[in-house]
Amino acid sequence: MLRLSEGPILFVSFTDTLYLYRDGTQQGLDMTDASGATRKGFGTFAALSLDDGKTWPYRKLIPRAVETPWVSEKAGYLSCVQLPDGMIHLVSSSSYYRFNLAWLKTPMPAK
Repeated sequence: MLRLSEGPILFVSFTDTLYLYRDGTQQGLDMTDASGATRKGFGTFAALSLDDGKTWPYRKLIPRAVETPWVSEKAGYLSCVQLPDGMIHLVSSSSYYRFNLAWLKTPMPAK
């Protein structure tokens, strides 16, 4: 969890534990896509709270690649920091990600 310089709280985690993926019982997390439809996302996600953690209106997968926005890492260790330029840098056990608040607020693409 990280308080961003713009004010919101950022939470980054995984939708399900690795053992749930292994036995096929993962539940995922509801996310609203650009068309307004609610879909399940699975893997590494970010959530934003604008009211000190009471609600988390923005939820978005952190994709492995731009070409596959609904495909995300399923497990690992995470560390996150925001630099003075507003960019958020996230490191996982196997990948590096870079994004900003505007990207986090943009809905997931519709399929």
